[in-house]
Amino acid sequence: MEFDEFKSYLTQKFEEWLYQQREIYLPQARPLSSQERSRMSRYFEKRILDVTRVATVGQIPTPAFYDELRKREIPILMDFTSAVGFTLIDCVLLREGFEATSTLFHEMVHIVQADLLGVKKLLELYLSDLAKNGYQNVLFERQAYRLTTRFTQEKSFSVREILEKEFSL
Repeated sequence: MEFDEFKSYLTQKFEEWLYQQREIYLPQARPLSSQERSRMSRYFEKRILDVTRVATVGQIPTPAFYDELRKREIPILMDFTSAVGFTLIDCVLLREGFEATSTLFHEMVHIVQADLLGVKKLLELYLSDLAKNGYQNVLFERQAYRLTTRFTQEKSFSVREILEKEFSL
C-alpha cells in the first residue's frame, strides 16, 4: 500500500472510529457545568460552549482497527491508553482523576480546530503530521498546548480568532 493510499485508508478508519465513539459517549456526556462555562466563555464563543459535551472515562478507548494495523505490522501512531483527554468532534473524554480545567481547555481547542477545518481535513493533516513528525510536533497539538499555556496566564482571548489567523481563514 502506497503512502497516499495508506493515509487515505487511515483517515477513513479514524473518521469512522471518531463518529462511532462519539455516538457511544454522547448519551452519558454532560454539558459544560456553569463554572466551566463561565471560565471558558472568555476564550470560546457561545456556539462552541453550547455544543461541547464532556464524558468522564476510566481510560481513553483504543481504536479497534489497531488490531488490523498490528497484523499488517504497521506501526501504531498514537497510544491512547495514557491519554488524559481526547476529543471526539464535540465530545470531550476526560480520564477519571484528571479532570483539570486546563485539559478541558486543550480539548476544546481541538473542537474549534475541527469546526474550522472540518473533521476529515483535520484528520488528514493531523495524521500526516503525526506520521512525519511525532505527536509533540503535530501542528494541532502545538497550537492546543500553546493556547493552553496562554489560558493559564492571560485574562482572555478568542481561540477562534487566533486559529483563523494561523490557518489563514
